[in-house]
Amino acid sequence: MKKIIGPAGLMVHGIHKDDQKPLSQGSITVRNFEKIIIKLKNRILNAEEWINKSKKNDLNKNDLCITLDDNLRSQVKYGIPILKKYNIKAFFFVYTSVYEKKNYEFEIFRYFYNSKYTSFENFFNDFFNFLIGSNYKNKINKVNKHILDNYLNKYKFYSKADRHFRYLRDELFNSSEFKKICNKFMKKKKFNYKSNKIFKKIWITKQEIKKISENGHHIGLHSYTHNKNIFKMKYTNQMYQYKKNYNDIKKITGIFPESASYPFNSHNKDSKLILKKLNINHVFLARYKVPAKSSFEINRYDIKEI
Repeated sequence: MKKIIGPAGLMVHGIHKDDQKPLSQGSITVRNFEKIIIKLKNRILNAEEWINKSKKNDLNKNDLCITLDDNLRSQVKYGIPILKKYNIKAFFFVYTSVYEKKNYEFEIFRYFYNSKYTSFENFFNDFFNFLIGSNYKNKINKVNKHILDNYLNKYKFYSKADRHFRYLRDELFNSSEFKKICNKFMKKKKFNYKSNKIFKKIWITKQEIKKISENGHHIGLHSYTHNKNIFKMKYTNQMYQYKKNYNDIKKITGIFPESASYPFNSHNKDSKLILKKLNINHVFLARYKVPAKSSFEINRYDIKEI
């Protein structure tokens, strides 16, 4: 296990059973999740204690907490029983557009390719051939191979196929364009991406969020639409993202949120100003190698990489 220096969060996304295929590359097995909890339990603070220490500027290098992003079904199914077993209260950072059936295609597409293909490489080969056979062939062929091969290469846990896919998704196509491509591909594969059954397999319900809050965990902001380009937004648009998310959480839980995590680590100078106006006490990043400068840049270790 690598050396963990606090104050920092342990960042969790997907969780899967030891004998199951993970539904995302960032997913951790139940067994490994519990092993890490056991190893670091004496350093892990409950969410309320963390918030109180943060307000007093009293967090130290030994302090850790558990954070779970994206309101995923697997977190309730597999994560909460372990948290309960060790009496740990965590932070759950949720985005709320999915409950109005808006901007949720990203996770649907990820569920699709992880459940329908034996490996990410098999999926990407199929998806890439689909693109080459479409009207986007010339656009793809113009991509500089050197840029493509070096994209995100500092993140060693990403495979070559994953880095290429992320380049297409995040750099080559805009969000609405990529959404149309994904939907067309899923339709070709006869996958009903609009099914409520699929939706319920991915996300927890608002009622479950309320119950998580009632059981002592803290529900924090993660923006309204979980937009990877929130750092490019104008102040007013970014304010809408966080204020809508804030109001939704307050309506669901009856409690004012006091914490947040930046979606995809995406933020700019306005982010801190906006979150301060919403009385957010501290915000988590998705990094750990750069020393945190303030309570609005708290580091997190991806639990899958520990």
